[in-house]
Amino acid sequence: MNRRGAIALVATLFVASSVYLLGWSSFFTVKSVSITGAPTQQSEQLITSLVGDITGKKLARIEPRRTKSAIEDIDWVESARIRRNWLTRKVTVAIIPRTPIAIFGGRSLDKSGTLFQLPGGASSGLPVVSAQSPKVGVEAIDLFTSL
Repeated sequence: MNRRGAIALVATLFVASSVYLLGWSSFFTVKSVSITGAPTQQSEQLITSLVGDITGKKLARIEPRRTKSAIEDIDWVESARIRRNWLTRKVTVAIIPRTPIAIFGGRSLDKSGTLFQLPGGASSGLPVVSAQSPKVGVEAIDLFTSL
């Protein structure tokens, strides 16, 4: 076998071993899942149900983009981040919830004018705003807080 053939064989064996380790071996399986940033117990349960029971699944087969998209479709979630740590075999789900500044039409209102419903209900200390639209409600709150 010539030198070029030996290099090709070694490269092929390396790629095949890597594919096996990542895709089929139990070496890189999810050991634990951590969820941070959920504002209430009910919201954490909702996120847990969306992520699913992935403990024991292959890290390479976890789809962070699909999970992130599903979580960000929830109206009270501003953004989400999903991370896989290959060394600790841990999946971390970090949630950044919307911050309510008022109640508008029975729903929470954030600074961007987005209406949302927090699981477990909104804080009772928020002002109730009556306006033509959520955007006008945000402008009213800005006006009153600047006084």
